[in-house]
Amino acid sequence: TGPVWEQSWQDVLEIALQQMEHRYDLSERYYMQPLWTDFLSRTYPGTPQIRRPEGWSAALEYLIAKMHRRQVTYMEVAARYGISESTVRRNAARIDEACGLREKMEAIFPHFGGKL
Repeated sequence: TGPVWEQSWQDVLEIALQQMEHRYDLSERYYMQPLWTDFLSRTYPGTPQIRRPEGWSAALEYLIAKMHRRQVTYMEVAARYGISESTVRRNAARIDEACGLREKMEAIFPHFGGKL
């Protein structure tokens, strides 16, 4: 059997959607839930303990921004979510590694350069 959807996982999505509401259009925000679900399913049963959902929400926003070719830094995103830059960087790297985002982006954009 698969994972039972946990409240902390939902909290991550809701916090990110709230922060992103006026900064991103609907199509950009749409990709966040499948990315988060993909990460959770790929890491299950070793899904991370979510102590501060803001750290994961910020990482999702950062990755969605990069996937849509937006100029954004770890520092900017961290400041808005009230967390450290290193937390955003670490969580984004974990999502990237589990989901293979860098490879997907290079397949879509040959000149992507591999930098998320």
